[in-house]
Amino acid sequence: MVEILSLGTVVLAGLYFIALAGVSLFIPAHAKRFLLGFADSLQKHFAELFLRLLVGAAFVFHAPQTNLPAVFSSFGWVLLLTTAALLVIPWKWHRRFAQYSVPKATQYIKLIGLVSLTLGAFILAAVLRSLEGTCSSEELISSWSITASDSSLTLNHPSGDVYNLVPESDTRFSEDWLTLIFNKSNEESVTFLIEAGRVRNIQFSRVE
Repeated sequence: MVEILSLGTVVLAGLYFIALAGVSLFIPAHAKRFLLGFADSLQKHFAELFLRLLVGAAFVFHAPQTNLPAVFSSFGWVLLLTTAALLVIPWKWHRRFAQYSVPKATQYIKLIGLVSLTLGAFILAAVLRSLEGTCSSEELISSWSITASDSSLTLNHPSGDVYNLVPESDTRFSEDWLTLIFNKSNEESVTFLIEAGRVRNIQFSRVE
């Protein structure tokens, strides 16, 4: 359960950066107002710190399951440590710093948008890559390989059939009759839910 929550939080963080990029690039005035709203009240100050702690912990917890654990872990720890520093200083200092620095930073709002887009795409791509691998099933006595491409997963059947699965949620991908569910409570465990007749819940285990 904790792993599923951390995975969901990491995915939401990636989507947040992409959304911020879109607003920054196409509606820059809205992005500037949004960024200037940080820490302008005590409630927003603590809301920001709570979200930073949540996202930082999610990145640290999920890091071992990615192909870039050091990068994800470092990003998470930066968020956690800077949040800890903000917790021990008066919130009005945070507000004064935001009022001083954010207007200067938003002079480069297009650059902020491009960086946010790159960061968001990197996070989501890394999450998809962490789902890649070859999995085998004792029930079917076969091995299927999974590869990531753009925002989807490709499932390669031993017969040569290829299925392009689109995401329905953080751990659920599907195409027509086939649904693939990742059990992220155990990174070695993958469950295939095949909606074809009475065939369901075929268990696969990652072998490489």
